[in-house]
This record gives sequence, C-alpha cells and structure tokens, in this order.
Amino acid sequence: LLGHPGVGKSTLCGGIIGRPHSGHMTEGVEPHDWNGVRVWDFAGHAGFKSLLRLFLRGCRQRTRFVVVFDTTLDEDAMVTVAQNKVSEWLVSAHACSKE
Repeated sequence: LLGHPGVGKSTLCGGIIGRPHSGHMTEGVEPHDWNGVRVWDFAGHAGFKSLLRLFLRGCRQRTRFVVVFDTTLDEDAMVTVAQNKVSEWLVSAHACSKE
C-alpha cells in the first residue's frame, strides 16, 4: 500500500486483514499476512522512499501496488489527485517494478 502520509493506508490494511488500526503513524514498513498474501504497509513520508525502493527491487512479477489517497481533500477529483501526489506514487511504483 503506497500513498501520501495520513491518507489511511494502515486503516485500509487493518480493514483488509481484519485487525483494526491502532492509530499510530507507520515508520518504515509494516508487513502483514492475509490469506496467504503478504501486504506491505509503507510509510508515506519522503524519508522512507529509499526504503521502499530497497524492498521492491526485483519484485516485478510478484508485486501489486495499491496507491491510497484521501478523497475528502477537495470536491474536484483532479485537485485531490494533485494534493495526494498520486502521480508521484505511481511513478515510484512503476520505477521499482522495472528494476
């Protein structure tokens, strides 16, 4: 799960795996197992982007990225996408999947 800080990645992850999110801010990465699938909840802070690249290097065919963003920021979808830096996260995911 990728996305800007505070958009709800950990809350979404908790809902998927059936464990409520504790409310803490993710630092680094938190791996979770769900029905035989490993779900990686990555911190959204800029300082952790190099960590993201290390974790995802060489995972091209086994990795699926879910970019999470906060839809409550603005009524205009394009403004919301810009405020959440969605394109930046998509570029990062694409770059990691090619290494």
